[in-house]
Amino acid sequence: MRETDLIIITTSPFPIGMAATNRLQSYAEEISKIKKTTVIITKPTEVRNNIINKKTKGYLGSIYYEYVHKDNVWPKEKSKIYKLFILVSSLLLTIRIIKRYNPKTILMAGIGGSIYSLILRFIIQKWARINKIEVYQEMSEYPSLKKIPYIFKKTYIKLYRKLDGMLVMTKELTLYFEGIGQKKLYHLPMSVNFDRFDKNEIIKERNMKFTFKYCGGGNLERDGVKMMVETFIAMNEKCKNFVLHIIGPIDRESDYLKSILNTIKNNNAYNYIKFIGRKNKDEIPKLLNEADCLIMTPVKDFDSGGFPTKLGEYLATGKPVICTNVSEIPFYLNDSSAILIPPNDKKALKHALLDLINNYNKYKEIGENGRKVAKQNFTINAHVNGLINFLKLD
Repeated sequence: MRETDLIIITTSPFPIGMAATNRLQSYAEEISKIKKTTVIITKPTEVRNNIINKKTKGYLGSIYYEYVHKDNVWPKEKSKIYKLFILVSSLLLTIRIIKRYNPKTILMAGIGGSIYSLILRFIIQKWARINKIEVYQEMSEYPSLKKIPYIFKKTYIKLYRKLDGMLVMTKELTLYFEGIGQKKLYHLPMSVNFDRFDKNEIIKERNMKFTFKYCGGGNLERDGVKMMVETFIAMNEKCKNFVLHIIGPIDRESDYLKSILNTIKNNNAYNYIKFIGRKNKDEIPKLLNEADCLIMTPVKDFDSGGFPTKLGEYLATGKPVICTNVSEIPFYLNDSSAILIPPNDKKALKHALLDLINNYNKYKEIGENGRKVAKQNFTINAHVNGLINFLKLD
């Protein structure tokens, strides 16, 4: 007897996590309104001194989720042998749970590049093939091969070809996976839940400073945060009525972060450049809506082949967005829907910042146009029926 239509297998935390979790959740929520959907988390994801996901099973809306282990805290303090036992047992438990739910389709998502992930994918695909179950994988970045020994790399890539199909975030990834022999591909752009931002309308007091905000997942170097900080410091010579908030996790041991902090300290910029730190997913809409302008300045094309989730969330606020025109960003946005600047161009960024502050009313329309573009391209609703059909759930 079938107890679920779709099982999504992941190694990412659930229901609260970072970009991979948020993407999984966005399409799983919509599919679950039409088809029975279950998320299986194959290994512990939590850190004992900072447990975010406290339940090992439950419901998120109409999605049922379950960790295969009764304890979802990773045993960091335990021996390597015990950790190996947890990983090996998780493979067996995952198959046992799949058998119990007897799904029509399996979708693997948020599974990284490691030996464990390779073995997990291999076992699931072999088991699904034997039991005549459709098996797909969702990818928002290029396959990560750094942790895969050379002798296993061909197997790692071959598994993508053997899938019944793949969901990919960008056209760049479509071309990549076509190139390695996977022909059944569904382009599923990043998606945003606009309701989260509509419910957080913020009315600012007149005497508040002009507020710029950057929100990221921790990769400050890729996002060009140092260049951003240096440009704001240079702008401070001409304009004092602003603040920059940097939201997201930070690595205190990072040399890149230390360099940024030294730059801020040497220029006495702590009063207008502030690190807000990691925030819960539910806090992000309000924080972004409080901004006058949202900013991201990646210094080069995304080597991952992905697309910045934060850009979709920025646009959902309806606020003007400054971003560098890298990767597939210009495919969706132009000068009528965002303030696009070349990467690594401090002069262009400084000009954009000052013009925004001095002529903000003319940029409000750009912010509104950016939201329209996002609604047209980055809502899961437009894809749900196509997804159900592609995953052979109908």
